[in-house]
Amino acid sequence: MIVPTAVIEAPPVAATPEIPSPAMPAKSLLGAVFLLGTLLSLPGILLPVWGYHRLEAFELASYHFLAMALGFLIGNTVSTLACSRYPGLFLKPLFGAFFSIAGIAMLALLPPPYPVAWQLAGALCLGVSAGSLLVIAFHHIGAFHRFNSPAVFQLTGLVALTGALAAPLAAAWLAIPTGSLSLLALIALPAAVAVGSLGKARPGALPATPPLPFAKAIEDFRNPATILLALLLFFQMGNEIALLGWLPVFLIQRVGMSPTVAVYGMAAFVLVLLAGRTASQAMRERARRNRILLGGLSLSVLGCLMLLSTNNAFGAFLGLSLAGIGFSPVFPMVLALMTKRFPYYHAGVMNAIFATGLLGGLLAPFSVGVIAGKLGIGIAMALPIAGSLLVAVLVLLLWMESRLTGSTP
Repeated sequence: MIVPTAVIEAPPVAATPEIPSPAMPAKSLLGAVFLLGTLLSLPGILLPVWGYHRLEAFELASYHFLAMALGFLIGNTVSTLACSRYPGLFLKPLFGAFFSIAGIAMLALLPPPYPVAWQLAGALCLGVSAGSLLVIAFHHIGAFHRFNSPAVFQLTGLVALTGALAAPLAAAWLAIPTGSLSLLALIALPAAVAVGSLGKARPGALPATPPLPFAKAIEDFRNPATILLALLLFFQMGNEIALLGWLPVFLIQRVGMSPTVAVYGMAAFVLVLLAGRTASQAMRERARRNRILLGGLSLSVLGCLMLLSTNNAFGAFLGLSLAGIGFSPVFPMVLALMTKRFPYYHAGVMNAIFATGLLGGLLAPFSVGVIAGKLGIGIAMALPIAGSLLVAVLVLLLWMESRLTGSTP
């Protein structure tokens, strides 16, 4: 549905209570998304910093991901319920920044051999922060949604990946040579995001999209396409974050890399994802979306199989590059599909769909750790292979659903 310009320019701003005016500055919003990406990759780099590659205590390590998933659920739920009542606190990244600082401080100052409860508490705080930041991101994206919705989503996704790239680079340069205490430097990031959010958005910024009635938004979850999209994100983010969580430990144990080189391998995987997603934006309107998705998933399976079978650094970097290239078009194509399927923007709907995906992303490395405790670290590659096959099935189901309903494929 195209909204006439006159409707856009004419307040009533009072009819948009979900996102108070003025909106958070765009730079602060991108800073919050960058912080979210950094938090999601932190557990994966902490495992080699703490020496879990020597202990082989995979099941114990997996509880850090479970604690973060629990914190994510708490942070997202609390922020969703409280943002309309306390917008000054919960629609700015102050709440998330506080828990981010607390989590980083505990993880940096209280590593093993301190009791594992301290590290689990730190991971829980990181999860609370990530859940809150996701709510903030989708509420404020609504203020920019009318510009070009696919581009807005793509930009925020690329910024989050850039944040995920920053964490392994910081670990390789600081934490592995000197210990986890040096990760205290990362506290500057949430502190800067919190301070930057206190500014005001430009007066000329577009107002937020008028909110859809919540009952109508709930009805959309009965739509098979919405359920399929949420499941697709659940498994795809599980694939990617499972690799982010266990790739360094896998490369150390199976390939014999040093911890520093293994963490650089994780950074290389994120860099390939970042480059591939940038390229996917140019391809999404020039080729059949389903062919790109299925071709990419085939490459990701090939890359994981190569990682599972290689015993040298060249094969490992080639495998992780293929996996990154294969995963890269899935997220942009799903975003483009979502923006065409939903003619409106509702922050609660988008948050629920993406929170489902990120929850799957945090539960996947937990599952890897539990199974690896019994079957070995090779399961870190076997699970993304199975996840890629499930995503391929969901892509085909979405195609069939679009054919049956006559909607956009």
